[in-house]
Amino acid sequence: METSTREYLQKALSKNEFISYIAESNGEAISISGMVLFQRPPYLENLHGVEAYILNMYTIPEFRGKGLAKRMLKKCIDESRNSGVKRIWLHASKDGKHLYKKMGFTTKDSEMELFL
Repeated sequence: METSTREYLQKALSKNEFISYIAESNGEAISISGMVLFQRPPYLENLHGVEAYILNMYTIPEFRGKGLAKRMLKKCIDESRNSGVKRIWLHASKDGKHLYKKMGFTTKDSEMELFL
């Protein structure tokens, strides 16, 4: 798994198909996010088919409640807008749903989504 992930990230990062943000404190990662950009066939709400999937949003428990996840999510949304993304989607944890709703995501089946 580690080798496959490393190979994927090397390729995807070089093509700007995977974007990650990391917040650090004293040289240690305390909050992270990842986002995959991809092209799918067009549909009515997204005629260009460009989408983003947010994953691996995590903040170390002792740093929660300081706005780090919100800043990470905002960076993902801003990058999506700059990249022509029309739909961002994710699978939210119970703890994350409140933040995503505050940022405009809506629930659809087991996913949450935001159209830009």
